[in-house]
Order: sequence, then C-alpha cells, then structure tokens
Amino acid sequence: RTGIFALLDEQCIMPNGSDDTFCTKIQQHCTNNRHFQQIKMRSTQFAIRHYAATVTYDATGFCSKNKDPVQPSLLDLLSASSQR
Repeated sequence: RTGIFALLDEQCIMPNGSDDTFCTKIQQHCTNNRHFQQIKMRSTQFAIRHYAATVTYDATGFCSKNKDPVQPSLLDLLSASSQR
C-alpha cells in the first residue's frame, strides 16, 4: 500500500518528476480509496475526504517544495545519536 507522501517522495527523486506526474500517480494508486476524490477541472488538483470535511489540494509546487535538502547538521546529529 503506497501513501501520498511516498508517491511525492518518489516523484521528487525522479529526473522528470513533476506535479502533473505526481497527481497522475495519485490517481492511479488512490482511485479505489473512498477518501480520495479526483478533480476533473485541473490536472494538479485532488481532494481528500477527511473526517470533518473534504479538502481540495492543488499540487502545483509540491515537488519543488519537497526537494529541500536535509541539513548536514541534522544528519550529524542523527548519526551521533545512541538511539537506533
């Protein structure tokens, strides 16, 4: 079972990954999910039925915003941790 965040991460590491291909992947993987709703008007929009209401998301810019590199100091901190 693949979640939306895993699909976004996958698109961000792909050389040709884009917001459009991210939304296409969501549609392919989530069409049968009762909480997912496809928006026909725009290719980068989708909706998630949360417990309180349905929220429409516009994925424009999702890939570029998710490509932020991990800070080296954070990697140093994690590698020095005794908690594994």
